[in-house]
Amino acid sequence: MVFFILLFVTSIHLPLYRYDETLDELSLKNKKRAWALYEKYHSGVSK
Repeated sequence: MVFFILLFVTSIHLPLYRYDETLDELSLKNKKRAWALYEKYHSGVSK
């Protein structure tokens, strides 16, 4: 589940020619965002 969110978030509005250049800089932010989305989803499901 988390992997698919990370893949989705990382691929949004990211031109292919800039992918390698921007991936490192966006990676940490996107992982945090994806984890927050996952936690929000999971807390909603478990209630």
